[in-house]
Amino acid sequence: MQLHGLPERFWVVTRPDEASEVGDVCFSCTVESLMHKAKCGLRQGDIVGIYDDEELALEMARKLLGEWTVRCEDSLAVEVLVHLMCHPVTAGMTAKAIAQAAVEAVDNAVRQAENTGYRHRLSGDMHMGVGEVELHNQFGLFDSIV
Repeated sequence: MQLHGLPERFWVVTRPDEASEVGDVCFSCTVESLMHKAKCGLRQGDIVGIYDDEELALEMARKLLGEWTVRCEDSLAVEVLVHLMCHPVTAGMTAKAIAQAAVEAVDNAVRQAENTGYRHRLSGDMHMGVGEVELHNQFGLFDSIV
């Protein structure tokens, strides 16, 4: 197939839904891959624009995604990553015991903050609860032997 005036590779931006991310609504295409997407269910009405400039396409995708707000009947699960540096002051402790104590400390801090009425910036607009705090990874930094 010969292309006249259209680059071989271009970016397509489609209408998002409430679960869409940038990669879902902005993707690189060729004419052949766009035709394949159409055969797989992409409709002309789903396409917001076709761009020869990736940055312009990403800008439009981000603008469209920014329009999706969370409804009151929705819930979001957010995973928060906390890094703790633990340094033992008593000899003979195991890494497992230290890691478990760190998890307990984070859990206690979260629960205490909730119980004392700590407020986040959206506290009047949403309720926030905390699930189980658990350890996923640990690694040790040991003194080097000279």
